Amino acid sequence: MLYLEHKNNLGDALKSIKEQLRQVPMRGFSYGVLRYRSDETIQKKLQAFPQAEIRFNYLGQTDQLFTQSSLFSPAFESTGFSRSPRNQRDTLIEINGMIIRGQLQINWTYSQGIHHQTTIENLAQNYLNILRELIQHCLSTETGGYTPSDFPQMDFSQTELDELLNELI
Repeated sequence: MLYLEHKNNLGDALKSIKEQLRQVPMRGFSYGVLRYRSDETIQKKLQAFPQAEIRFNYLGQTDQLFTQSSLFSPAFESTGFSRSPRNQRDTLIEINGMIIRGQLQINWTYSQGIHHQTTIENLAQNYLNILRELIQHCLSTETGGYTPSDFPQMDFSQTELDELLNELI
């Protein structure tokens, strides 16, 4: 789980999330294996944690997988339902994102028995607005900065690193 304390600006929020993600062993790759394929004791411990209501899944960049000479490539047409209506979802909302042909594609899945379509559309629009705001922030010439994980040989807090960098600039 990521924790985002109240931050004064987008830069601080991004740095906080970056540091949390960099501390996840093996980029979180082994979580699914641990939760569903490991020893029963570990499975029970992980299942005791609260279940998230929203799942965000970044599926990566497909551009490297599907070159122009590939026999197959992702289709933009609808594939229909990806799960049986009888198969109960374990989260209220599922957000899957991937890069296809250089563009971020995001798919929102939810139960129409729980959420109205307009609710999800509004949520998706707010998500898009915040994403654009984050992109503008990152493209700004004043933006930049380092976090402690950029200097793994040093033992700095974010505040100490910021103070040091301010002295150097």
